[in-house]
Amino acid sequence: MVDRYTRWPEAVPLPDMLAETVAKAFCNVWVSRFGVPETITTDQGRQFESELFLEMTRLFGTHRVRTTAYHPQSNGLVERFHRTLKAAIMCVDPKHWCARLPLILLGLRSAVREDINCSVADMVYGQQLRIPGEFYDFSSEDIDRTDFVKSLRNVMQQVGPISNSNHAKRHVFIPDDLKTCKHVFVRVDTVKRPLQHPYDGPYEVLERNDKSVLLFMKGKKQLISLDRVKPAFIYNSELENDMDSSKTKVTPSGHRVRFLA
Repeated sequence: MVDRYTRWPEAVPLPDMLAETVAKAFCNVWVSRFGVPETITTDQGRQFESELFLEMTRLFGTHRVRTTAYHPQSNGLVERFHRTLKAAIMCVDPKHWCARLPLILLGLRSAVREDINCSVADMVYGQQLRIPGEFYDFSSEDIDRTDFVKSLRNVMQQVGPISNSNHAKRHVFIPDDLKTCKHVFVRVDTVKRPLQHPYDGPYEVLERNDKSVLLFMKGKKQLISLDRVKPAFIYNSELENDMDSSKTKVTPSGHRVRFLA
């Protein structure tokens, strides 16, 4: 879990990925510390699509945003944190990573980030965390608590949202026919079997926007990113017959002549 504004991360070891386990971890770890979020972004995992999780967000009054299937770029902030967290775990004993996780998170929260020019601890607490092995004493003079709270509120009200930096930004070619086509093929991003086709479909397009299309796949509606689909041109036999009849002419002598387009 990552806060999109401050970049504050939380990582919780779970025994399974059941909806009840995930919902309980979200309440006990995130909601109990920071309160109820206005918006939460999740993928299309079963634990997030369950009635339990949807009812929890409805009870909290939280708006849930669902990313497109097999498209990690939709939630790039969390995906980049996963990569950083895995690299940090590999630097210690991977067999006992659960015991090392709290101190790993301490290091990630205390590290200065280039995109915000400070640490996430600065964004949340207004000052750096005291970590083991500090060379300098940053203890300050005693400040009146009321004045400190007023000053902190004034500063936080003036802080604006920080735009996300473009990490490895790349341009994806989108065919113009995707704006008008009625059917599309969907690229298979899972592990493919030998001789398996790289695309599935065709699937009917129900809705579309600038970044995704809504399809009816495998008995349910799914939102798919545009860079995973390509136009499907369906052969229409009735239309072909009409075109054939319009191209065929009968001469005065009774011969039928077909004109090629």
